[in-house]
Amino acid sequence: MFTGGRTTRLLSNEEYAKEFFYGFFELKQFYKNTIISDIQHEKSFFLKYLDKLILKILAFPISLNCFINKKFKQDLKGADIVILVNESVMFFSLLYLYYSKKIHKDLKIYLFTMGLFSKQRRGKRFKKLREKVLIFILNNIDGFFCLGEGEYKHIVQEYKNYEAKFKFINFGIDSDFWSDSDSYDKNERDFILFVGNDLNRDFQFLVDLINSMPNQKFKVLSSRLSCNDFTTKNVEVINGIWWKNTISDEEIKNLYKYANLTILPLKDTFQPSGQSVALQSMSMGTPVLITKTRGFWDEEIKNNKHIFFANQNTLALWKELIQNILSNFSLLVDVSSNSKQIIKNKYSIKKFNEELMKYLD
Repeated sequence: MFTGGRTTRLLSNEEYAKEFFYGFFELKQFYKNTIISDIQHEKSFFLKYLDKLILKILAFPISLNCFINKKFKQDLKGADIVILVNESVMFFSLLYLYYSKKIHKDLKIYLFTMGLFSKQRRGKRFKKLREKVLIFILNNIDGFFCLGEGEYKHIVQEYKNYEAKFKFINFGIDSDFWSDSDSYDKNERDFILFVGNDLNRDFQFLVDLINSMPNQKFKVLSSRLSCNDFTTKNVEVINGIWWKNTISDEEIKNLYKYANLTILPLKDTFQPSGQSVALQSMSMGTPVLITKTRGFWDEEIKNNKHIFFANQNTLALWKELIQNILSNFSLLVDVSSNSKQIIKNKYSIKKFNEELMKYLD
């Protein structure tokens, strides 16, 4: 179950990366009756109002609209296994899935979790009620796939009684698609790239950083920023929302190919923010400079070998790191080569699919 964007890609004639299908193609080979459900929201003014009220109280987007969504209910009908690819899908379908489990006792539900059990919710009011919602989720979902090692360790420490339900799987990207046979050539690359819409990106810091480096060329792929956010003319902003297909994977691939560096300033959370973008860029041989957060996904990725880390988001530090990195061509070549290799060895979609299938078996 997805929030959108998959069916459109399946029906298109364009080349696309397959990592955001979360094992669908592999599962389809073994379980022929495997379908994709892209959730399309039904409109009900009354239920929409109640959903907003629930969100205000709990800070969880639990939906009552699921009970009137005919396509959603039809897709779920007769299902033996339901795989929810993120928390948004889970919160939308949670109440109806609970109802379905009461009828179909053997129904198994799995969730890819990215921040649900480690995110700090605002305000102390209703804190105990929010915790009860999390326990309800833990009791009614059969398995959780964590995509970040930092978040996984945090969860099993906080919820020891549910440790057996959690599985850490390295996220794998489509390294066949995100590939460039050419070695790093600085003459073909002339800009620094930022990609992402995740709210755990530090957008304000990014804006301040770009404004403080007027002589450096930047490209920003995001729907959360516009040219009006910047006071300098050294930046091109490209509006992009993956699930709306506003930009193709081929276009994103070319951005990586001609960038000399991908930057990902992040807020410090346990959520593995920036993971997919960093892995895609590394697979293309474009080095990544990223904030080292508590949620960084794997300790095996080393600073100045596979990636570049910034320990905090300060302008002086990031400007110094960028200048030092771009002026050291031999280091860029080494990191580019090493990052390609570790993706092939550990972060390919093949490895991801193998781990997922092993768990489901």
